[in-house]
Amino acid sequence: LQNTALEQAEELLKYMDKSTLLNRLKHASITGDHPRLEEFSERFSEQSDHLQEVCKLLHHVASAESVQVLSKNTEACLQVYGPQVLSACHTLFLHPSSKVVRENVEVFMDVWKALDQDVTALAQEVSELCRNTNGKPEKAANTNYSTNSATDLNRQQPTSHQSPSNPNNHSTVPKSIVTANQLTVPGQPTKLDAEEQSNIAKLGLEMKQLTSEMDAETDKWPTADNDIVRRAKTMSTMAFSMYQFTRGEGDLKTTQDLFTQAEFFAEEANRFYKVVRHFSYQVPGGTHKKEMLENLDRVPTFVQQLQFTVKNTTVGKAATFTKVDNVIKETKNLMNAISKVVTTCLVCATKYNLDFGSASDRSRLVSPYNRGDGGGEEYGEGMPGKGLQSSSDPNI
Repeated sequence: LQNTALEQAEELLKYMDKSTLLNRLKHASITGDHPRLEEFSERFSEQSDHLQEVCKLLHHVASAESVQVLSKNTEACLQVYGPQVLSACHTLFLHPSSKVVRENVEVFMDVWKALDQDVTALAQEVSELCRNTNGKPEKAANTNYSTNSATDLNRQQPTSHQSPSNPNNHSTVPKSIVTANQLTVPGQPTKLDAEEQSNIAKLGLEMKQLTSEMDAETDKWPTADNDIVRRAKTMSTMAFSMYQFTRGEGDLKTTQDLFTQAEFFAEEANRFYKVVRHFSYQVPGGTHKKEMLENLDRVPTFVQQLQFTVKNTTVGKAATFTKVDNVIKETKNLMNAISKVVTTCLVCATKYNLDFGSASDRSRLVSPYNRGDGGGEEYGEGMPGKGLQSSSDPNI
């Protein structure tokens, strides 16, 4: 079955003249040749269907779950961007002199070419994986594929983090944080060159300084039954791995690794927010509580900004670097707010002799984050509704 499927995939890919068809589509659109445009549009739709069939075949024969997820994602992207290419060409047919419309066609065609290359690369990977599985099973286990499904990646929590008391402790970032094969189309995973790394080096150093400050605070407290300290250390580890990325070091190798890490960082900040919110109920009203809640109320805004930045699709190396720069900036802003919250939490716990454990227990009772089923809450459930007393009021 594997051999038949791979042969079919190879045949489908071999006889598709992709670049020529795209050029003809573009030419017919610019020249206003409607009959030819319709003819090439029909051929392009057939080509799109064929590529989707290849993805389905590869999905059925792939032995690695990550490759199955990759083929599914690629198929979904083909379904989305195929009609977009044709729509852009028909718009160019109506407005052949428009520079903006022409650039739009170029962008979608570049995306389509990238997807086509992804399908070809995927076919080669599946073929190699099948050969390794059938011929040399002992090597198949060493194939560098992630084993997390797409839905699990979206809600997976990094676990088993060690206390990062010094920079060397950050050198091993838990593998559960990194998902190298998760795709965000049309952006393609890329590596930064030396010049780009130097441009974001300053931001990286600022983030490293924040992680060091947070480590200095959290290392004073045990992590056992202390969700605030534990989550703070988890985020510190994540932020340090992103700092390593700016230096071309660590486990985050591509821009997609960085974006995935940033998504997990935002999710962890969401959980941190919930735990601190419950801890704040124990703190007596006063200056320290007011300062803690003022800093805490900034966290949801920074989380949303980071999530929007990560989800922003890009095409081209320059746009991808800009996205990397923005992701680092937003992560730094969020890390700065969290660092201040952690400091004030620890000050309050010391001054009023408060128990972090009771806050953790209360959070577990009302929040599904600590269930094993991957459930979660949104910010709205932990924030005051309109017309209610401000959470920053020190008398709460």
